[in-house]
Amino acid sequence: MKKLIAMLLSFTCVLTACTEKTKDQKAGPGGASSSQMTEKENGVDPFTPSESAFDTYTDVAIMSTTDMHGKCWSENVLNDTDEKHSMLRVSTAVKKTREMYGEENVILIDNGDLFQGTPVSQTQLMEYSSGKSKEPPAMALCLREIGYTVFSLGNHEFNYDFQTMSDTYAWLSENGVSVISSNINYDGTDGVHKDGENAFAPYVIKTVQVNGHEHKIGILGMDNCDIPRWDLPGNYPGLRFVHPGNDAHSMAYEADIYLPNMKEEGCEFIIVTYHGGLGEDSSELRYGENTEDQGKRLVAETEGIDFLIVGHDHESFYSNCFLRNKNGGNILVVNGGGQQLTRTVFRFYEDRNGNLLWTLSDTHNLILDAYPEDEELKEKIRPYAKAAEEAVSLPCGRASGEWDKSRDFYTRQTDSMDLVQAANMEILSGRLEAKYKNADSMPEVRDLKADHLKVDMCITNVPSGDLVVDQGDISMKDIYRLYKYANSAMVIPMKGEEIRAVMEENAERFQIVKKNGRGEYSIVGDKYSYLLFGGVNFTYDLSKDRGERVEIGCFPDGSAFSDEKVYLVAVNQYILGNEKCGLRQYSPDDAVWSEEEEAPEECVQDLIAEYITRKTEEKGALTPDEFNWKWEIVQSV
Repeated sequence: MKKLIAMLLSFTCVLTACTEKTKDQKAGPGGASSSQMTEKENGVDPFTPSESAFDTYTDVAIMSTTDMHGKCWSENVLNDTDEKHSMLRVSTAVKKTREMYGEENVILIDNGDLFQGTPVSQTQLMEYSSGKSKEPPAMALCLREIGYTVFSLGNHEFNYDFQTMSDTYAWLSENGVSVISSNINYDGTDGVHKDGENAFAPYVIKTVQVNGHEHKIGILGMDNCDIPRWDLPGNYPGLRFVHPGNDAHSMAYEADIYLPNMKEEGCEFIIVTYHGGLGEDSSELRYGENTEDQGKRLVAETEGIDFLIVGHDHESFYSNCFLRNKNGGNILVVNGGGQQLTRTVFRFYEDRNGNLLWTLSDTHNLILDAYPEDEELKEKIRPYAKAAEEAVSLPCGRASGEWDKSRDFYTRQTDSMDLVQAANMEILSGRLEAKYKNADSMPEVRDLKADHLKVDMCITNVPSGDLVVDQGDISMKDIYRLYKYANSAMVIPMKGEEIRAVMEENAERFQIVKKNGRGEYSIVGDKYSYLLFGGVNFTYDLSKDRGERVEIGCFPDGSAFSDEKVYLVAVNQYILGNEKCGLRQYSPDDAVWSEEEEAPEECVQDLIAEYITRKTEEKGALTPDEFNWKWEIVQSV
């Protein structure tokens, strides 16, 4: 079974990044902020136009999607609900816009995170990876059929093996969809490409007719520079996400590499499509802390961007706002938020010297469920949906016994999360045994040598979707709903003192809040990087000082936990090396077994399925008494 569920990140963007100018206010002739431009700044003779000066114009509609995460079918096949924000509806909305403005005057851009997210989008994609299919992925087919101008890469495009995605990008290019990303470059280690050489076309140029003359609109693509925090190096071999010399990981630095070149090539209007959110620009850049969302900083530190498309944060509330650029000009920013289609119309004119001027005619986000599905496109996606429905309906096993059915995953031990951890420990123990049983020595990494092959612990983040385990049959659909992220599993050796340090840092995330007159526990910070620990008995004592809150007992078999002993720990790639949690200092190079290397067609969901199947075959059903470790949060005084 393949990687079928997306990790849908949801980060908060600040509306205060926008100026008070609303989407209904129009920019004047001469650019997005021409009222603030001088003769020196815009390079044309200032003049006061009469009404007749602008009788000849061209309206150009720039439309964008972002973070569509595989939504290409009429239903969510995991929970059998209607999908109201799909590419099927995008297609209809785009057709209507082309009828309004003319096909040649519509520029359609996807801002990334396209392929990962639904079984319909991913089943065939993974079959292609394994050699079982030669068809294009469903989302690539959507881009072609709808007639996208540009596809700009997002971070989730690097969840898959690079060859599969490279073939997909080649197919898109051959079918009229330009694939761009300006900051992704080679590190020079492959012996073919030079250090710093672009891995993708950085930008494309679209020509529009205004007053009988051709004018160039440039589209610059920019991906998220934090990808190495989340994805495995094997999915981006020999690539990096900022150019040499950009030690701060500044997206403004990256944009300034290309903006002058685009101007020199004749671009009079430049669109930047950036797979990141607004973020903030008030503090120094620190990789992993505030480099993920740089939209506000990108505008504030550059000149030459006329229109900015952002994404990644899954927010649309600030779409159609304005940011101030380096020269004080107002730059329009839009974000479809993963559920809407942005449509911005610029009215382009010429001044008396033939230079391009424009006003903002209209900008708003289209609500996709107001549009019917494109039935013709739906029929082309139907075979993908059928294959996905068959895949998610495969039976895995059965659960019985009394399950706690709790969703309080962060502050108490729950049966559902224990299942995830038990599956990782037991199945990966078997994988280790198969790999090393005939080896001359035990796994050794970072001068740490284990004396056994059994996985001792599991460290994971909270992967749950909308399901908790209860009695009854369990299908792959249930597993995908329980664990919605297509993470790759691996095993790393850690000394006991290292494990304790990670747990102590995690304990600092707890706070006590008053609810209904009594104190309850909650966590602060990014929930995606909050860690759960399974396989050993322990307590968080919040009455203790920081650094002394973790009390680790014994393992379920009675053996003592030792700070000096080397343990084998199951983790996933998202938390490994993540700057926001205690595993930031570890990398895939530390793994003694990695799903990416040993079983690239699998992910954590497959481990859970195998575990449930095994327990059902052994005992007739999986029961929660399999999970025999205990942890809790207390206040001893």
